[in-house]
Amino acid sequence: MQPVIADKNIDFKLVFYTAPSLFLLLKPNSPEFTILDANDAYLKATMTKRFEIINRGLFDVFPDNPANLKANGVSNLKRSLNKVLENKQANAMPVQKYDIQVTTENGIAFEERFWNPKNIPVLNEKNEVLYIIHQVEDVTSTFNLESKMKIASAEIDEKSSLLKENEERINAILNALLRYTTMDFSEKLKITDKGDELDAVVVGLNSLIDELENQMLLLKIVNDELEYSNNELDSFSYSVSHDLRAPLRAINGYAQILIEDYGHMLDETGKHTIQVIIKNAFKMTALIDDLLTFSRIGKQGLTKVLLNMHNMIDTIVQEIKNQKQDNTIDFIIKPIEDVEGDNSMIKQVITNLISNAVKYSGKKEKAIIEIGSFKKDETLVYYIKDNGAGFDMGYYAKLFGVFQRLHSTHEFEGTGVGLALVQRIIKKHQGEVWAEAELDKGATFYFSLPTRN
Repeated sequence: MQPVIADKNIDFKLVFYTAPSLFLLLKPNSPEFTILDANDAYLKATMTKRFEIINRGLFDVFPDNPANLKANGVSNLKRSLNKVLENKQANAMPVQKYDIQVTTENGIAFEERFWNPKNIPVLNEKNEVLYIIHQVEDVTSTFNLESKMKIASAEIDEKSSLLKENEERINAILNALLRYTTMDFSEKLKITDKGDELDAVVVGLNSLIDELENQMLLLKIVNDELEYSNNELDSFSYSVSHDLRAPLRAINGYAQILIEDYGHMLDETGKHTIQVIIKNAFKMTALIDDLLTFSRIGKQGLTKVLLNMHNMIDTIVQEIKNQKQDNTIDFIIKPIEDVEGDNSMIKQVITNLISNAVKYSGKKEKAIIEIGSFKKDETLVYYIKDNGAGFDMGYYAKLFGVFQRLHSTHEFEGTGVGLALVQRIIKKHQGEVWAEAELDKGATFYFSLPTRN
Protein backbone atom coordinates (compact mmCIF):
# COMPACT_ATOMS: atom_id res chain seq x y z
CA MET A 1 0.00 0.00 0.00
CA GLN A 2 1.41 3.35 -1.01
CA PRO A 3 1.98 5.89 1.82
CA VAL A 4 -0.33 8.94 1.74
CA ILE A 5 1.67 12.08 0.95
CA ALA A 6 0.23 15.43 2.01
CA ASP A 7 -0.27 18.10 -0.61
CA LYS A 8 2.83 20.30 -0.61
CA ASN A 9 0.76 23.27 -1.78
CA ILE A 10 -1.23 23.53 1.47
CA ASP A 11 -0.65 26.93 3.09
CA PHE A 12 -0.40 25.86 6.74
CA LYS A 13 0.28 29.45 7.88
CA LEU A 14 -3.02 30.56 6.33
CA VAL A 15 -4.79 27.62 7.99
CA PHE A 16 -3.26 28.59 11.36
CA TYR A 17 -4.17 32.29 11.03
CA THR A 18 -7.78 31.69 9.95
CA ALA A 19 -8.61 28.79 12.29
CA PRO A 20 -11.77 29.57 14.32
CA SER A 21 -10.23 28.37 17.61
CA LEU A 22 -7.85 30.59 19.61
CA PHE A 23 -4.17 29.62 19.17
CA LEU A 24 -0.89 31.06 20.44
CA LEU A 25 2.50 29.61 19.41
CA LEU A 26 5.05 29.77 22.23
CA LYS A 27 8.77 29.20 22.46
CA PRO A 28 9.60 26.60 25.16
CA ASN A 29 11.94 28.96 27.03
CA SER A 30 10.69 28.87 30.62
CA PRO A 31 9.95 31.14 32.42
CA GLU A 32 9.49 33.75 29.62
CA PHE A 33 7.62 31.55 27.10
CA THR A 34 8.18 33.99 24.23
CA ILE A 35 5.22 34.49 21.88
CA LEU A 36 6.23 33.41 18.34
CA ASP A 37 2.88 33.88 16.62
CA ALA A 38 -0.90 34.11 17.19
CA ASN A 39 -3.87 33.45 14.98
CA ASP A 40 -6.51 36.05 14.10
CA ALA A 41 -9.19 34.63 16.42
CA TYR A 42 -6.82 34.88 19.41
CA LEU A 43 -5.89 38.50 18.59
CA LYS A 44 -9.56 39.43 18.27
CA ALA A 45 -10.55 37.77 21.58
CA THR A 46 -7.69 39.41 23.51
CA MET A 47 -8.02 42.77 21.71
CA THR A 48 -4.34 42.81 20.75
CA LYS A 49 -2.35 43.25 17.52
CA ARG A 50 0.20 40.80 16.17
CA PHE A 51 3.09 43.30 16.05
CA GLU A 52 2.41 44.29 19.68
CA ILE A 53 2.88 40.81 21.14
CA ILE A 54 5.29 38.89 18.86
CA ASN A 55 8.74 38.21 20.42
CA ARG A 56 7.55 39.30 23.85
CA GLY A 57 7.19 37.15 26.94
CA LEU A 58 3.71 35.71 27.46
CA PHE A 59 3.37 37.13 30.99
CA ASP A 60 4.79 40.48 29.97
CA VAL A 61 1.94 40.83 27.44
CA PHE A 62 -0.71 39.27 29.69
CA PRO A 63 0.11 40.04 33.36
CA ASP A 64 -2.20 39.45 36.32
CA ASN A 65 -4.61 42.26 37.18
CA PRO A 66 -2.70 44.24 39.86
CA ALA A 67 -5.99 45.44 41.37
CA ASN A 68 -7.02 41.83 42.09
CA LEU A 69 -4.84 40.61 44.95
CA LYS A 70 -6.25 37.09 44.57
CA ALA A 71 -5.38 36.84 40.85
CA ASN A 72 -3.57 33.55 40.13
CA GLY A 73 -3.91 33.19 36.35
CA VAL A 74 -0.19 33.74 35.69
CA SER A 75 1.02 31.24 38.31
CA ASN A 76 -1.50 28.58 37.15
CA LEU A 77 -0.52 28.97 33.49
CA LYS A 78 3.22 28.85 34.29
CA ARG A 79 2.68 25.63 36.21
CA SER A 80 0.80 24.06 33.28
CA LEU A 81 3.43 25.11 30.70
CA ASN A 82 6.26 23.72 32.84
CA LYS A 83 4.37 20.43 33.14
CA VAL A 84 4.22 20.28 29.34
CA LEU A 85 8.01 20.80 29.17
CA GLU A 86 8.60 18.17 31.84
CA ASN A 87 6.17 15.47 30.68
CA LYS A 88 6.13 16.34 26.96
CA GLN A 89 2.39 15.77 26.99
CA ALA A 90 -0.62 18.04 26.55
CA ASN A 91 -1.99 19.61 29.72
CA ALA A 92 -5.65 20.68 29.96
CA MET A 93 -6.37 23.31 32.60
CA PRO A 94 -9.66 24.00 34.44
CA VAL A 95 -11.49 27.25 33.70
CA GLN A 96 -9.26 30.19 34.67
CA LYS A 97 -10.14 33.77 35.63
CA TYR A 98 -7.55 35.77 33.70
CA ASP A 99 -8.33 39.49 33.20
CA ILE A 100 -6.94 41.16 30.07
CA GLN A 101 -5.69 44.71 29.58
CA VAL A 102 -7.90 47.07 27.57
CA THR A 103 -7.42 50.71 26.60
CA THR A 104 -10.18 53.09 27.75
CA GLU A 105 -10.64 56.86 27.70
CA ASN A 106 -9.10 56.96 31.17
CA GLY A 107 -6.06 54.83 30.31
CA ILE A 108 -5.24 51.14 30.78
CA ALA A 109 -7.84 49.01 32.59
CA PHE A 110 -8.48 45.29 33.10
CA GLU A 111 -11.56 43.48 31.77
CA GLU A 112 -12.81 40.41 33.64
CA ARG A 113 -12.56 37.28 31.47
CA PHE A 114 -12.77 33.50 31.94
CA TRP A 115 -10.83 31.03 29.77
CA ASN A 116 -10.64 27.27 29.18
CA PRO A 117 -6.96 26.67 28.25
CA LYS A 118 -5.00 23.70 26.91
CA ASN A 119 -1.23 23.54 26.30
CA ILE A 120 0.05 21.12 23.63
CA PRO A 121 3.74 20.35 22.89
CA VAL A 122 5.13 20.09 19.34
CA LEU A 123 7.93 17.48 19.37
CA ASN A 124 10.73 16.70 16.91
CA GLU A 125 12.19 13.29 15.99
CA LYS A 126 14.36 13.36 19.14
CA ASN A 127 11.29 13.88 21.32
CA GLU A 128 12.37 17.44 22.12
CA VAL A 129 9.82 20.20 22.57
CA LEU A 130 10.15 22.61 19.64
CA TYR A 131 7.04 24.71 20.36
CA ILE A 132 4.06 24.85 22.69
CA ILE A 133 0.62 25.48 21.22
CA HIS A 134 -1.46 27.42 23.74
CA GLN A 135 -5.11 26.81 22.81
CA VAL A 136 -7.83 28.68 24.70
CA GLU A 137 -11.59 29.10 24.59
CA ASP A 138 -13.22 32.30 25.86
CA VAL A 139 -15.99 31.01 28.17
CA THR A 140 -16.75 34.35 29.87
CA SER A 141 -20.37 34.51 28.66
CA THR A 142 -20.99 30.86 29.61
CA PHE A 143 -19.38 31.30 33.03
CA ASN A 144 -21.38 34.49 33.73
CA LEU A 145 -24.58 32.75 32.63
CA GLU A 146 -23.88 29.83 34.98
CA SER A 147 -23.18 32.25 37.85
CA LYS A 148 -26.45 34.07 37.18
CA MET A 149 -28.33 30.76 37.04
CA LYS A 150 -26.87 29.72 40.42
CA ILE A 151 -27.89 33.06 41.96
CA ALA A 152 -31.36 32.82 40.39
CA SER A 153 -31.72 29.24 41.62
CA ALA A 154 -30.78 30.26 45.17
CA GLU A 155 -33.29 33.14 45.03
CA ILE A 156 -36.01 30.81 43.76
CA ASP A 157 -35.31 28.36 46.59
CA GLU A 158 -35.44 31.17 49.15
CA LYS A 159 -38.67 32.60 47.72
CA SER A 160 -40.22 29.13 47.50
CA SER A 161 -39.48 28.62 51.18
CA LEU A 162 -41.04 31.99 52.05
CA LEU A 163 -44.01 31.22 49.82
CA LYS A 164 -44.57 27.93 51.63
CA GLU A 165 -44.47 29.69 55.02
CA ASN A 166 -46.86 32.39 53.81
CA GLU A 167 -49.16 29.75 52.32
CA GLU A 168 -49.40 27.99 55.69
CA ARG A 169 -50.17 31.30 57.45
CA ILE A 170 -52.78 32.31 54.86
CA ASN A 171 -54.48 28.91 55.10
CA ALA A 172 -54.65 29.22 58.89
CA ILE A 173 -56.23 32.69 58.60
CA LEU A 174 -58.68 31.54 55.90
CA ASN A 175 -59.73 28.54 58.02
CA ALA A 176 -60.38 30.90 60.93
CA LEU A 177 -62.37 33.29 58.71
CA LEU A 178 -64.53 30.49 57.31
CA ARG A 179 -65.82 29.73 60.80
CA TYR A 180 -67.63 33.06 60.86
CA THR A 181 -70.64 34.40 58.93
CA THR A 182 -70.59 37.92 57.48
CA MET A 183 -72.65 39.20 60.43
CA ASP A 184 -70.44 37.46 62.94
CA PHE A 185 -67.36 38.98 61.32
CA SER A 186 -68.65 42.56 61.58
CA GLU A 187 -69.43 41.96 65.24
CA LYS A 188 -66.10 40.34 66.00
CA LEU A 189 -64.16 43.35 64.67
CA LYS A 190 -65.59 45.39 67.51
CA ILE A 191 -65.16 43.03 70.42
CA THR A 192 -64.46 39.32 70.42
CA ASP A 193 -63.42 36.51 72.63
CA LYS A 194 -59.61 36.62 73.18
CA GLY A 195 -59.16 32.98 72.39
CA ASP A 196 -60.29 33.21 68.75
CA GLU A 197 -57.69 33.06 65.97
CA LEU A 198 -59.47 35.73 63.92
CA ASP A 199 -59.31 38.18 66.80
CA ALA A 200 -55.56 37.67 67.01
CA VAL A 201 -55.30 38.58 63.30
CA VAL A 202 -57.52 41.66 63.68
CA VAL A 203 -55.71 42.87 66.79
CA GLY A 204 -52.34 42.37 65.03
CA LEU A 205 -53.49 44.28 61.96
CA ASN A 206 -54.88 47.15 64.02
CA SER A 207 -51.63 47.33 65.96
CA LEU A 208 -49.56 47.45 62.76
CA ILE A 209 -51.78 50.19 61.30
CA ASP A 210 -51.43 52.27 64.47
CA GLU A 211 -47.67 51.83 64.44
CA LEU A 212 -47.48 52.75 60.75
CA GLU A 213 -49.53 55.91 61.31
CA ASN A 214 -47.29 56.90 64.22
CA GLN A 215 -44.15 56.36 62.13
CA MET A 216 -45.58 58.37 59.22
CA LEU A 217 -46.46 61.21 61.59
CA LEU A 218 -42.99 61.13 63.12
CA LEU A 219 -41.39 61.15 59.65
CA LYS A 220 -43.47 64.18 58.64
CA ILE A 221 -42.41 66.04 61.79
CA VAL A 222 -38.74 65.28 61.17
CA ASN A 223 -38.99 66.33 57.49
CA ASP A 224 -40.76 69.57 58.45
CA GLU A 225 -38.08 70.33 61.05
CA LEU A 226 -35.29 69.54 58.57
CA GLU A 227 -36.82 71.75 55.88
CA TYR A 228 -37.29 74.57 58.43
CA SER A 229 -33.65 74.22 59.58
CA ASN A 230 -32.35 74.29 55.99
CA ASN A 231 -34.43 77.37 55.19
CA GLU A 232 -33.23 79.07 58.38
CA LEU A 233 -29.60 78.24 57.56
CA ASP A 234 -29.91 79.56 53.99
CA SER A 235 -31.64 82.73 55.21
CA PHE A 236 -28.98 83.25 57.87
CA SER A 237 -26.14 82.80 55.33
CA TYR A 238 -27.80 85.20 52.90
CA SER A 239 -28.48 87.81 55.58
CA VAL A 240 -25.00 87.71 57.09
CA SER A 241 -23.31 87.79 53.68
CA HIS A 242 -25.48 90.69 52.53
CA ASP A 243 -24.92 92.70 55.72
CA LEU A 244 -21.13 92.26 55.51
CA ARG A 245 -20.94 93.94 52.11
CA ALA A 246 -21.55 97.48 53.41
CA PRO A 247 -18.68 97.64 55.95
CA LEU A 248 -16.35 95.96 53.46
CA ARG A 249 -17.13 98.59 50.84
CA ALA A 250 -16.41 101.27 53.45
CA ILE A 251 -13.08 99.66 54.45
CA ASN A 252 -12.02 99.33 50.82
CA GLY A 253 -13.12 102.89 50.00
CA TYR A 254 -11.25 104.49 52.92
CA ALA A 255 -8.14 102.44 52.17
CA GLN A 256 -8.22 103.65 48.54
CA ILE A 257 -8.54 107.28 49.73
CA LEU A 258 -5.57 106.82 52.08
CA ILE A 259 -3.32 105.41 49.37
CA GLU A 260 -4.37 107.90 46.69
CA ASP A 261 -4.63 111.16 48.69
CA TYR A 262 -2.20 110.57 51.55
CA GLY A 263 0.17 108.05 50.06
CA HIS A 264 2.98 110.62 49.85
CA MET A 265 2.84 111.03 53.63
CA LEU A 266 3.31 107.29 54.33
CA ASP A 267 6.51 105.27 54.43
CA GLU A 268 6.85 101.94 52.59
CA THR A 269 5.57 99.95 55.59
CA GLY A 270 2.42 102.09 55.75
CA LYS A 271 1.79 101.78 52.01
CA HIS A 272 2.28 98.01 52.19
CA THR A 273 -0.14 97.73 55.12
CA ILE A 274 -2.87 99.59 53.21
CA GLN A 275 -2.31 97.41 50.13
CA VAL A 276 -2.75 94.33 52.35
CA ILE A 277 -6.03 95.81 53.67
CA ILE A 278 -7.29 96.43 50.12
CA LYS A 279 -6.25 92.97 48.95
CA ASN A 280 -7.94 91.24 51.88
CA ALA A 281 -11.08 93.34 51.44
CA PHE A 282 -11.29 92.09 47.84
CA LYS A 283 -10.77 88.52 49.05
CA MET A 284 -13.54 88.88 51.62
CA THR A 285 -15.86 90.34 48.96
CA ALA A 286 -15.17 87.36 46.70
CA LEU A 287 -15.84 85.01 49.61
CA ILE A 288 -19.16 86.72 50.36
CA ASP A 289 -20.16 86.57 46.68
CA ASP A 290 -19.46 82.82 46.66
CA LEU A 291 -21.35 82.35 49.91
CA LEU A 292 -24.37 84.26 48.54
CA THR A 293 -24.31 82.10 45.39
CA PHE A 294 -24.06 78.95 47.53
CA SER A 295 -27.05 80.11 49.61
CA ARG A 296 -29.16 81.05 46.55
CA ILE A 297 -28.58 77.65 44.93
CA GLY A 298 -30.23 76.02 47.96
CA LYS A 299 -33.44 78.03 47.42
CA GLN A 300 -33.45 78.19 43.63
CA GLY A 301 -35.67 75.83 41.63
CA LEU A 302 -34.49 73.91 38.57
CA THR A 303 -35.46 74.91 35.03
CA LYS A 304 -34.39 71.90 33.01
CA VAL A 305 -33.74 72.15 29.28
CA LEU A 306 -31.69 70.07 26.83
CA LEU A 307 -28.17 71.52 27.04
CA ASN A 308 -25.70 71.60 24.15
CA MET A 309 -22.75 70.71 26.38
CA HIS A 310 -20.12 70.97 23.64
CA ASN A 311 -21.11 74.57 22.81
CA MET A 312 -21.30 75.50 26.50
CA ILE A 313 -17.85 74.08 27.26
CA ASP A 314 -16.31 75.64 24.14
CA THR A 315 -17.72 79.07 25.09
CA ILE A 316 -16.40 78.80 28.68
CA VAL A 317 -12.96 77.72 27.46
CA GLN A 318 -12.79 80.69 25.05
CA GLU A 319 -13.82 83.10 27.83
CA ILE A 320 -11.13 81.73 30.14
CA LYS A 321 -8.51 81.93 27.36
CA ASN A 322 -9.44 85.58 26.72
CA GLN A 323 -9.18 86.40 30.43
CA LYS A 324 -5.84 84.64 30.95
CA GLN A 325 -4.17 85.61 27.67
CA ASP A 326 -2.10 82.47 28.23
CA ASN A 327 -1.11 80.20 25.35
CA THR A 328 0.75 77.67 27.50
CA ILE A 329 -2.48 75.76 28.22
CA ASP A 330 -3.46 73.06 25.75
CA PHE A 331 -7.21 72.37 25.90
CA ILE A 332 -8.32 68.98 24.55
CA ILE A 333 -12.09 68.75 24.13
CA LYS A 334 -13.30 65.22 23.41
CA PRO A 335 -16.81 64.42 22.06
CA ILE A 336 -19.37 65.70 24.58
CA GLU A 337 -22.87 64.26 25.05
CA ASP A 338 -25.88 66.58 25.49
CA VAL A 339 -27.90 66.33 28.69
CA GLU A 340 -30.90 67.85 30.45
CA GLY A 341 -30.21 70.34 33.23
CA ASP A 342 -30.52 73.90 34.48
CA ASN A 343 -28.50 76.04 32.05
CA SER A 344 -27.11 78.62 34.51
CA MET A 345 -26.33 76.05 37.22
CA ILE A 346 -24.53 73.58 34.94
CA LYS A 347 -22.61 76.49 33.40
CA GLN A 348 -21.51 77.43 36.94
CA VAL A 349 -20.30 73.85 37.52
CA ILE A 350 -18.30 73.72 34.27
CA THR A 351 -16.83 77.20 34.86
CA ASN A 352 -15.73 76.33 38.41
CA LEU A 353 -14.11 73.02 37.43
CA ILE A 354 -12.30 74.36 34.34
CA SER A 355 -11.16 77.48 36.26
CA ASN A 356 -9.77 75.21 38.98
CA ALA A 357 -7.94 73.11 36.39
CA VAL A 358 -6.42 76.27 34.87
CA LYS A 359 -5.46 77.63 38.31
CA TYR A 360 -3.81 74.45 39.59
CA SER A 361 -2.00 73.86 36.26
CA GLY A 362 -0.67 77.42 36.14
CA LYS A 363 2.81 76.49 37.35
CA LYS A 364 3.29 73.83 34.67
CA GLU A 365 5.57 74.63 31.74
CA LYS A 366 3.00 73.06 29.43
CA ALA A 367 -0.43 72.61 30.98
CA ILE A 368 -2.85 70.11 29.43
CA ILE A 369 -6.56 70.14 30.28
CA GLU A 370 -8.79 67.43 28.83
CA ILE A 371 -12.59 67.62 28.88
CA GLY A 372 -14.88 64.79 27.83
CA SER A 373 -17.85 62.60 28.66
CA PHE A 374 -18.94 58.97 28.62
CA LYS A 375 -22.03 56.91 29.44
CA LYS A 376 -22.18 54.88 32.64
CA ASP A 377 -25.30 52.87 33.52
CA GLU A 378 -28.25 55.30 33.48
CA THR A 379 -26.08 58.43 33.67
CA LEU A 380 -23.81 60.64 31.59
CA VAL A 381 -20.44 61.28 33.22
CA TYR A 382 -18.45 64.43 32.42
CA TYR A 383 -14.79 64.89 33.38
CA ILE A 384 -12.17 67.67 33.52
CA LYS A 385 -8.64 66.32 33.69
CA ASP A 386 -5.46 68.36 34.26
CA ASN A 387 -1.75 67.69 34.78
CA GLY A 388 -1.36 70.30 37.52
CA ALA A 389 -0.66 70.29 41.24
CA GLY A 390 -3.11 67.49 42.09
CA PHE A 391 -3.70 66.68 45.77
CA ASP A 392 -3.20 63.98 48.36
CA MET A 393 -6.18 61.57 48.25
CA GLY A 394 -5.70 61.11 51.99
CA TYR A 395 -7.47 64.46 52.44
CA TYR A 396 -10.30 63.61 50.01
CA ALA A 397 -12.97 63.87 52.76
CA LYS A 398 -12.34 67.63 52.99
CA LEU A 399 -12.48 68.23 49.22
CA PHE A 400 -16.12 69.31 48.81
CA GLY A 401 -16.58 71.04 52.18
CA VAL A 402 -17.37 74.76 52.45
CA PHE A 403 -14.21 76.83 53.20
CA GLN A 404 -12.08 73.66 52.95
CA ARG A 405 -8.81 74.00 51.02
CA LEU A 406 -6.15 71.40 50.24
CA HIS A 407 -3.61 74.05 49.17
CA SER A 408 -2.61 77.24 50.98
CA THR A 409 -3.72 80.66 49.69
CA HIS A 410 -0.04 81.53 49.22
CA GLU A 411 0.22 78.81 46.57
CA PHE A 412 -3.18 79.24 44.90
CA GLU A 413 -5.86 81.87 45.40
CA GLY A 414 -9.44 80.91 46.16
CA THR A 415 -12.27 81.08 48.69
CA GLY A 416 -12.86 77.38 49.36
CA VAL A 417 -16.51 77.54 48.26
CA GLY A 418 -16.23 76.58 44.56
CA LEU A 419 -16.24 72.79 44.90
CA ALA A 420 -18.93 72.86 47.60
CA LEU A 421 -21.07 74.84 45.15
CA VAL A 422 -20.37 72.29 42.41
CA GLN A 423 -21.46 69.45 44.68
CA ARG A 424 -24.63 71.26 45.75
CA ILE A 425 -25.68 71.93 42.15
CA ILE A 426 -25.00 68.35 40.99
CA LYS A 427 -26.82 66.87 44.01
CA LYS A 428 -29.76 69.14 43.15
CA HIS A 429 -29.76 67.49 39.70
CA GLN A 430 -29.84 63.99 41.31
CA GLY A 431 -26.24 63.43 40.21
CA GLU A 432 -22.88 62.68 41.85
CA VAL A 433 -19.51 64.43 41.87
CA TRP A 434 -16.14 62.88 42.70
CA ALA A 435 -12.42 63.21 41.95
CA GLU A 436 -9.19 61.26 41.49
CA ALA A 437 -5.76 62.81 41.91
CA GLU A 438 -2.09 62.31 42.62
CA LEU A 439 0.09 64.97 44.21
CA ASP A 440 2.10 66.94 41.62
CA LYS A 441 0.70 64.81 38.78
CA GLY A 442 -2.75 66.31 38.29
CA ALA A 443 -6.39 65.67 39.08
CA THR A 444 -9.56 64.53 37.32
CA PHE A 445 -12.96 65.78 38.49
CA TYR A 446 -16.08 63.88 37.44
CA PHE A 447 -19.77 64.65 37.72
CA SER A 448 -22.71 62.55 36.58
CA LEU A 449 -26.19 63.58 35.48
CA PRO A 450 -29.19 61.33 34.81
CA THR A 451 -29.66 60.54 31.12
CA ARG A 452 -32.56 62.11 29.33
CA ASN A 453 -35.84 60.17 29.59
